[in-house]
Amino acid sequence: LHGLSLMVATDVTTSFVDAAPIFGPQKGADADDVVFLTQRLEDLADRYLRELSVDVRTVPRTGAAGGLAGGLLAIGATLVGGFELIADVVGLDAALQVATVVVTGEGQFDETSFAGKPVGGVLRRAHAIGGENSRPIPVFVACGANTLSVPFPSRFGAAPAGVMQLIDFAASSSEAIKNPLPYLRKVGETIGAQLQSNSDL
Repeated sequence: LHGLSLMVATDVTTSFVDAAPIFGPQKGADADDVVFLTQRLEDLADRYLRELSVDVRTVPRTGAAGGLAGGLLAIGATLVGGFELIADVVGLDAALQVATVVVTGEGQFDETSFAGKPVGGVLRRAHAIGGENSRPIPVFVACGANTLSVPFPSRFGAAPAGVMQLIDFAASSSEAIKNPLPYLRKVGETIGAQLQSNSDL
């Protein structure tokens, strides 16, 4: 990088060659596409090792952005946890100390949400701070679609108070993607109604 210092903030811990099988199907890749993309990543990893003496296969977070993080690492960048970096910059822990409810979200709520992404990070921090203060903080997840298994897998820690899908309110997933705002409003109204009707939250 010729004297420059480059810090790359990533929201996943996925390794380089795992990027295609883990995230490809989310983006519309079928089984053949995943095989092709994985081979391309394997070839790139070989090239980085051969030409730059950097083995991106062994470094967490290199699979972020389809392997872009690995390419940046290979030319001298440092990879850091994006959620942790931004959470500290915006003072998330201080906000959680006084929060009565938290709403977080992303396009698709699934197992990758807990591999370094903000949703999993917010749930973990809210649960930890709520436990320290003996005051549970309900966390609602707003998402385009929820493909996480139900009941909530215990390995991910505390379950959210609720998961709201835009596709539950829209006529179709394409409509939710094209015009999300009215359905986000519906999600907000639903969360508000739950909070009013459930004194335990």
